[in-house]
Amino acid sequence: MSDSPIPVPQNAPPPPAPLRLLPRDASDAQVRAASATLSESFKDDPIAHLISSGVPGLHEARMYRTVKTGVLDLEVYTVSEGDDVLGVMVVKPPGFPHRPNSEGPQGREADDLAKQKPGADEHYAELKKVISKLEVEAFGPSEVTDMFYISHIGVAPSAQGRGVGAGFCNYMVARGRATGIPVSLLTVTEGLARYYKKFGFKTRAFTQAEVGGQVTKWWVMSTDP
Repeated sequence: MSDSPIPVPQNAPPPPAPLRLLPRDASDAQVRAASATLSESFKDDPIAHLISSGVPGLHEARMYRTVKTGVLDLEVYTVSEGDDVLGVMVVKPPGFPHRPNSEGPQGREADDLAKQKPGADEHYAELKKVISKLEVEAFGPSEVTDMFYISHIGVAPSAQGRGVGAGFCNYMVARGRATGIPVSLLTVTEGLARYYKKFGFKTRAFTQAEVGGQVTKWWVMSTDP
């Protein structure tokens, strides 16, 4: 890929190579390459399976919407090697709510696919309620509005163990320190909760909740200001 570095918002130091911030006018090919890697990295995620409800293509369509919305409204970072995207990180900067406006063409495919199976959208709505309630518990009524929020970190299976995820985490922790703004994230696995603790993230709230008839576990974590 040829996505070149562009100035980073929030007066933060630019991301060190090989991290790249996708520009607002990123091509559809760039967006699809990043979303393909994100989809692959979450293909075995139990929550992704749950909210996709077995509808073919729904998981991939939602990841495309995530990346496209991130490029338009948030920040999407990639690590690439040649034409291969090894890792993707989607970040919400401080200053506006956790859930940006994701309406528009980028979400229509996912919306249409979700209609194929009753319950798919209901599970997704349950998921958002669980997240909102837990973030209020952790951070108060503003949830993560005033923080950096890492919504997704995905590393291609072929790139696991090469420090791609650590590079994303180290950059965001350094960015939080440089700006004095906490960095928050959410995870649904104990192993990842332990992993993020290595970078200074602390558990601010934990819950077990039933989503779609399945018991799920949730950790809300953040760095210190």
